[in-house]
Amino acid sequence: MPTFGNTNIEPTEGSWELGLYQGCKFTKPETGKITHVLAYVAARAGTEGPSRGGLHDTNGNKIAESINEEQLTSTFAWHDYRFNTDELPAGDYWLVVGVASTVYIRIRYSSVAGAIYAGGSFSTYPTLPSTISALPYTLRMSIYGVYETGAPSALSVAVNPSSASLQVGQQRMFTAVVTGGTPPYTYQWLDSISSAPLGTGSTYVFNATAEGSYSIYLVVTDSLSVQSSSPVVPITVTTTPPPSDETMFDNCHVGGELMSARPLHVEGRYIKDEYGNIIKLRGVNKVEFADDPDGIWMGSTTWRDENVAAELDAMKSWGVNIVRCHLSVDLWKYDIGPGSGNPASPYCAISAREAIKRFLTMAAERGIYVILDSYSVRSYWTGGQQDPLPFPPHQTSENASEVIASVDDFVDFWRSVAVELKNYPNVMFSLWNEASEKSGSGLTAEEGLAVWLDAFQRSVNAIRETGFNGIILFEWRTGVYCNIYTDGPKWGYTLRDWLGGAITYLKDPTGNLAFDVHFYRSGGGTGLYVTADMQEKWGSRYAWNYDQIKMAMEYMGYRWAVEELNVPLIIGEIGGNLGWETSNPTEHQHEMIGFANTLKILNEWGIHYIAFWWRNIGVYRLLEYGVPWVPPPTESGQILKISETTQVSVTFATTGNGTISTGTGLQLIDIGTTITATPNTGETFVQWLLDGVFHSSSNSLTVTADLDGHTLTAEFSGATPPPTNPLVIFAILAALGLAAAAT
Repeated sequence: MPTFGNTNIEPTEGSWELGLYQGCKFTKPETGKITHVLAYVAARAGTEGPSRGGLHDTNGNKIAESINEEQLTSTFAWHDYRFNTDELPAGDYWLVVGVASTVYIRIRYSSVAGAIYAGGSFSTYPTLPSTISALPYTLRMSIYGVYETGAPSALSVAVNPSSASLQVGQQRMFTAVVTGGTPPYTYQWLDSISSAPLGTGSTYVFNATAEGSYSIYLVVTDSLSVQSSSPVVPITVTTTPPPSDETMFDNCHVGGELMSARPLHVEGRYIKDEYGNIIKLRGVNKVEFADDPDGIWMGSTTWRDENVAAELDAMKSWGVNIVRCHLSVDLWKYDIGPGSGNPASPYCAISAREAIKRFLTMAAERGIYVILDSYSVRSYWTGGQQDPLPFPPHQTSENASEVIASVDDFVDFWRSVAVELKNYPNVMFSLWNEASEKSGSGLTAEEGLAVWLDAFQRSVNAIRETGFNGIILFEWRTGVYCNIYTDGPKWGYTLRDWLGGAITYLKDPTGNLAFDVHFYRSGGGTGLYVTADMQEKWGSRYAWNYDQIKMAMEYMGYRWAVEELNVPLIIGEIGGNLGWETSNPTEHQHEMIGFANTLKILNEWGIHYIAFWWRNIGVYRLLEYGVPWVPPPTESGQILKISETTQVSVTFATTGNGTISTGTGLQLIDIGTTITATPNTGETFVQWLLDGVFHSSSNSLTVTADLDGHTLTAEFSGATPPPTNPLVIFAILAALGLAAAAT
């Protein structure tokens, strides 16, 4: 269950009881304030709206109303009813939730048979009557009470980095570091000299537009209106190039090696770099290091730097900028390597930890990000298989409990990973692959999700305590699906069934959480035709037509997730099934068309995706069978390669008086497209700026792959150009890897 920051809040499961005070009862064992009670709530369709929580003692006396309103929808989600109570004794307390449209609610809990009805006023929450006649219900709720034994720790605010030295034309992102207090927080960045407001949110990007000395600070307010300010952050801006490349990459070093991949962060639905550029993640699953301690490279089970470099270079040529690698817990935990006595020892040249670190370094040098995704408790060599959850009683790998005996062990595992990898700028963590309740465990999907949310939150807390501020991915189940009928999509298991609840539940002080879902057409990912008439019409059980897939994906909540929930969505696995290539050529054609159409839709909606898998075995292979490494792409591999190398995301802008042929704003645009800047009558075109730095003096440009994720600004007369010292320009473009693009 949820925890809040580093405070000593502990969760207790609520219980339902028939009787005078109907609602959810939870026990608070120690004296202290009650600050949060979380409910997993869904309103009946047509009765959605604002809700409040009422806190009662066992005599029916109302103690407090929640200080916040929660907006209920017809989708189950965690809602945090927050209270500001006086010191309360240990004992039993009741939560009652009302909605604005009615004074009645229906409360349901799986351990109690039948419906329990309770009455309550939205505004006053009087004592509940002992019996209420059956009425149409408006609210379904399962609940966990959360109490706090004592006051929260003091609110403390810092800013990372704590100072900066920049050159004119550069940017630097600053991140809030908040501990204590009572989440959620609000943020206000201020100029420390003029006190002028600069921005809100957990990050702030400073643009170095002119030489001088600047300073900023951050004020954070928690949910109980407690405020705290950070120390002042000094910023120095000069027109002189930094003394060395190292200064320009001061956040991108590991062990003295220069990193060209820069740290990423979450900003709403977008993933951005430290300069505020939107990054579109497109990549492949390499699977390592699930079974072999040092991976399989160029067909060899033993590590060779040249083999790893060759594969990474091949990936880069496809347009890949992220690789997702499975990881077995035991390989990392025991650092399995040569001579370690493990059955995998004869098949590796270096240890698992050393291999992962070398891989991260070599990927970063090529601008490639890496997701480490724990997949199984034990590796193939020690009887491992994909475990539904990594701790008892949800494991399926042989003797898995010897490696991970509890949730605490799992949390410690990720803490150890973060401690060693926190300074790599290109690594992200996905805490468990396709997490789900174990078959036969007796848990419902809802109950299994609650177990995983609790373990995930505890792991996030431990990871952040190490100082790792990178992106962490939450994943639930294999994927989502829906049925498609003649009148459109209906039924299934969609993102709307769990994503909203997970977002509400999870708390991360850095705000760097993203959400992962897997997508396979043969698993219903594009929509299933379940009736004979639809199967006959489309010649398949699985949707493959562009419009049909897009309609199904709308229903399953992909667009809703990024545009309404405003969170980054990553398709951690997606692939084209080659299993029908010879057995059913017609279905094979549908599969390839469906794969291409799905990638097109994901590109249109700005959703990240990582294809499965960079191997030449299996039906989802991206590389051809039985040829020397690195082999050419399969048909599905070619579709992926084209998708990743023919379009880029560019943000277009103007200063002064003129227009751009593409229009302004974020655009998905084909490589090779010619864009033209046209001044208004009586005005002149000055130059193109790439991320605020001179790029070209020609008013026409051709879109190239290296523009992906950057901002291109057309400057017309009426705007003041930045300095164009050629030494300054070259140093900045070299740092961005774009020197060759300047004309």
